[in-house]
Amino acid sequence: MQMRFPALCGAALFAFGLSTATGQTLPPTTHATPAAEVEPAVPRMPVRNAPIASYTFDLNAHIVMRTFPWLKFHISGKGRYERNGDLMLHLDGMPWFARAYQNVNMASVLEPQTWGKQYVVAYSHRHGGTVELIMHDRGKTPLTEARATIDDDAGLRELDWSYSYGGKIRLMVSPGDASGYTLPAVMNVEADMPRYAASAQAAFTNYRVVTDASGSATAE
Repeated sequence: MQMRFPALCGAALFAFGLSTATGQTLPPTTHATPAAEVEPAVPRMPVRNAPIASYTFDLNAHIVMRTFPWLKFHISGKGRYERNGDLMLHLDGMPWFARAYQNVNMASVLEPQTWGKQYVVAYSHRHGGTVELIMHDRGKTPLTEARATIDDDAGLRELDWSYSYGGKIRLMVSPGDASGYTLPAVMNVEADMPRYAASAQAAFTNYRVVTDASGSATAE
């Protein structure tokens, strides 16, 4: 998965973690990847939500640039998830400099079971009901490392990307209940890059969940 953050376009796109992080050639690591630890942590969320066939949602985000040109703007959108498919989001109200990012795929960020395609995943440690994973990109990109915190019950809670040129991005997910399933409710992102800094908060609302049993959408 690849996430590009060109100076201004990134300020809009990063806000929801709506694209993926670039990586770097895998450096030597002192951590092996014990299957007994990593495998249970990564698939747990899709197993818990296994009955979900698809869902749709609305998204509203507020973005603030903390450096020149000091922009503040609102973005709204609609998303759709399909089992074994993508988690696509169509964004409205994108600023002129970011309209190329109106349609983005969130799956490679919010769906941990996809991370192995891009990253070599290593177990870091467990603390109570959460596990931390360290990830290095399989390709040569500016990413030094990514760290993910996954909660046994709530799924993905935090992703941190660190880049060789000094940039850092932190994505934090607050889960919520949608028709009895755990799905993202609020996402906060902080991006500190050499040439800009920005903050954003996105709210996921109006979930309509389709399960194998229901065969039709159930509103949250």
